[in-house]
Amino acid sequence: MRKVISISLILFVLFTCLMMIPQGLLNTEAAAAKPTVYICGDSTVQTYSASYAPQAGWGQFIAKYFTTDILFVNKAIAGRSSKSFIADGRLDEIINVIKANDYLFVQFGHNDATISKPERYAEPNTTYKECLRQFIDRARAKSAIPVLITPVARLNYSNGIFKNDFPAYCTAMKEVAKEKNVPCIDLMSKSISYYTSLGYDKVYPFYMVSSNGTDYTHFTDVGATQIARIVSEGVKEAGLDMAKYLISSDVSTPTSTPTQKPIITPTPKPSNTPIFIPEDINRDKIVNMSDVILIAQSFNGSVNESNKRCDINNDGAINMSDVIRVALKFNVIID
Repeated sequence: MRKVISISLILFVLFTCLMMIPQGLLNTEAAAAKPTVYICGDSTVQTYSASYAPQAGWGQFIAKYFTTDILFVNKAIAGRSSKSFIADGRLDEIINVIKANDYLFVQFGHNDATISKPERYAEPNTTYKECLRQFIDRARAKSAIPVLITPVARLNYSNGIFKNDFPAYCTAMKEVAKEKNVPCIDLMSKSISYYTSLGYDKVYPFYMVSSNGTDYTHFTDVGATQIARIVSEGVKEAGLDMAKYLISSDVSTPTSTPTQKPIITPTPKPSNTPIFIPEDINRDKIVNMSDVILIAQSFNGSVNESNKRCDINNDGAINMSDVIRVALKFNVIID
């Protein structure tokens, strides 16, 4: 009941601020009719603010490979596994708004393997599989289309080979995909294959280790863009209907990078990446009316450096879809 009241209040305030912009409402209705891709994942997928630069997740760049006839809502967040994403109620938030013929992209595995954190850990052949089935079944119950995506590769390179740190999770996901007849983009295999074609020196700048010297898991904006491209190619290869909205996957491969001595990557450790919620536009650690007012001030305006935080779903427009995202997170305190 509180969420319903909050959403109603937000929409009333926004309407009062914007009643002189009827064209904006028309644009909002058109946007609501478009198919939407909701992305579930961890810190390798999530959208980061400029303050984290050059760190980025592939979910914040995927829209650039598609026309504006399809929308992307990146719900990925740091530190989550398939298990904790569900336990936190994040899947519920998506299921409450997802509609027929929308898509649910699901990439987990990194944090599921963290045995030291029981709230995250999901044994690959039992809990992990059961969680994936929940994503699939609940999406299908709303006539939406689930798509599984295997965990992306870390920069683990030794003896001239890029390693798969999560083989059990990749295998488990592909088994569930076959069992449930669900499209599966094997991002682990695709990313390792691409890295092998480039060589270590050209892949090194894809990861934050090139910036901070320690992080072999998270991407720079360069790496995240390349992974987003690979995912977009996977959409086409999987024969998904949304492939008709693809525009191009032609992203140039880096040609010159500093020479780095190949490093044997240590065993993956739990991520301590700060949690970032894009709906908290003014970064005051709570999603509230002040964030709605910021959107109202830029509603239907051009996206620029000063207001780009208001374009929460990165669709190139500041409109009602951004307000709805704030409404769904209203009064959430960022821990």
